[in-house]
Amino acid sequence: MSVAFNPSVWQCGGLTSLQTDEQFPLLVDSVKDYAIFVLNPAGYIVTWNQGAQRIKGYTADEIVGENFARFYSFEDIRNGKPQQHLRDAISHGRLEDEGWRFRKDGSRFWASVVITPLKDAVGHLRGFAKVTRDISERKLAEDALRRSEEKYRYFFDSCRAAAFTADSNGDILSCNSTFAGMLGFPSVEDLIGQNLASLCSEPGFYLELVRVLKAEGKLYRSGLELQRNDGGQMYAALSATGTFDERAQLERILGYFVDETEQRKSEEQVRQDLKMQALGRLAGGIAHDFNNVLSVTQGFAEIMRDKLSPDDPLQKYLEQILESSRRGSGLTRHLLAFSRQQVLKPSIVNLNMIVAGLAKLLPRLLGTDNELITTLAPDLGQIEGDLNQIEQIILNLATNARDAMPGGGRLRLETKNIKHTGSAQYPVMPSGRYVVLTVTDTGVGIPEDLSKRIFDPFFTTKGPGKGTGLGLSIVYGIVKQNHGFIWVSSKPGEGSSFKVYFPQVLERVRVPNPEQSPFEDTGGNETILIAEDEVALRGVEEEYLRNLGYNLLIAKDGLEALEMAKRHAGPIDLLITDVIMPLMSGPELAEQLTPIQGGIPVIYVSGYTNQEVVDRTGLLESELHFLQKPFSLHELSRQIRALLDSELDVSSGAA
Repeated sequence: MSVAFNPSVWQCGGLTSLQTDEQFPLLVDSVKDYAIFVLNPAGYIVTWNQGAQRIKGYTADEIVGENFARFYSFEDIRNGKPQQHLRDAISHGRLEDEGWRFRKDGSRFWASVVITPLKDAVGHLRGFAKVTRDISERKLAEDALRRSEEKYRYFFDSCRAAAFTADSNGDILSCNSTFAGMLGFPSVEDLIGQNLASLCSEPGFYLELVRVLKAEGKLYRSGLELQRNDGGQMYAALSATGTFDERAQLERILGYFVDETEQRKSEEQVRQDLKMQALGRLAGGIAHDFNNVLSVTQGFAEIMRDKLSPDDPLQKYLEQILESSRRGSGLTRHLLAFSRQQVLKPSIVNLNMIVAGLAKLLPRLLGTDNELITTLAPDLGQIEGDLNQIEQIILNLATNARDAMPGGGRLRLETKNIKHTGSAQYPVMPSGRYVVLTVTDTGVGIPEDLSKRIFDPFFTTKGPGKGTGLGLSIVYGIVKQNHGFIWVSSKPGEGSSFKVYFPQVLERVRVPNPEQSPFEDTGGNETILIAEDEVALRGVEEEYLRNLGYNLLIAKDGLEALEMAKRHAGPIDLLITDVIMPLMSGPELAEQLTPIQGGIPVIYVSGYTNQEVVDRTGLLESELHFLQKPFSLHELSRQIRALLDSELDVSSGAA
């Protein structure tokens, strides 16, 4: 029998009536997985079974009579933990505890301990029954599970994606703080129990999710429209997997959302920019063709006016025709501004000076019901741009703000410097230093669906007869032509804010702007080669220049002009050519003529801009002689004479 009993130790604890029949030791000794032993009231070991020997490593002869505190760590003994356990067992009738205990060989194990006080019939304490079980394997498994859960929870909570789990009905069981923050909920707890279907604005979304998960086990979907807690909308990509029971029924949904709202805005900005470029090319083409028509109308009207006496009654009708042509020319300038093809006169300007100058005029434009406020950065950087065009930007935005505040309001013009380092919000704007003009009103605001179209030409939210729909499209074109960027932010009822970014000029750049010398409208007898694909405009130029005495060679395109030049026996003194023609462009014609006629002077004409010629010829703008359609025939005559006379002066000097 391995159960040991020491009566002397037991008696020192004051117990003298122990029942020592054979049944008790047999019962205790039959338990091998538990260490079962008895302590006297002072904590000394009285009995010891085989389970105790197996777990703790002591034989009965070695341990009986020793205090049970030896199984605790030195720190626990120093803190009085063994005696505290006995006191707690007495006060509560039972003590259950888990903790590290030590074997004979010094190794430790994780123990589950139960201490029960033993009392006699009258309630006097006679000792303690102590049962210990080695649960180290369970402890290791629990620790491993805890660490795994901690790692999962850390990943779950710190994940930048909006992670969640949901049951088969779509009710959210858990989610991380990213998910709550993305949807605008104050805390994770506010999302628990919410249904996935209620968070997605797309009808039938959850049914489709379940169908795909059952069929494929996983789903990826981009561009989902989600409903935020504040009523706003956002876009996200969803990646989800399903877990299934033994009957292949969906049990859980595990997934995460990735916010695509800023990416979608960036893509929309790029699409909008591409659309505006396409519309700009269309507008530029329309302006080019319209300029040809205006050139013909204006040219013949000038010829008729010159042929009639100043007091002829028909003069007033011709003036009306010329005035209408000028108004039509203004419309084409608007279209060219939108298409970024308007003639520029760039210079180094200070935006503060422009705003301050216009601030004196704007109150009359805004009316007495609207207040104008200017906030100008004192250290504002310089920009390079066309002064008149920048003024046009401010005037158009101010007019737009005035119309948005029919009941009166406040318009603020603000300037400042910024250093842009790149962002998802403005993906098409290069990094660098910018000067920013912000125009903010307190008007009715612009709905989100309309704000995407406000820069489209001929689009307006105003009533019939109250707007052309060109004001903001002109602003957009001017900003782009001056290498700037423009964005608008607005909400209905909260006004609108337009931000215009101009690249800051860090070093002063001199931009030549030579003044034209006045020339009389006189003719000559030189030979001029004209290449113009517009038949009516050829007729106007031929009629006018022949009357001035010039010898003319008239061609309908570049190839015909080149053949004429080859057949012509004498010198050709000047080439007047359209820039863009079928078969051969004007710059190509000028290049082909060089070996035939030498470096003859060239006047380029176009419904586009001088930049088009600069790009096609490689000439510097200062070296370019250019007339933009529609042009005055008198201006054509003055430029012809000036160019021919300058060539004559050069020849005389060389002689």
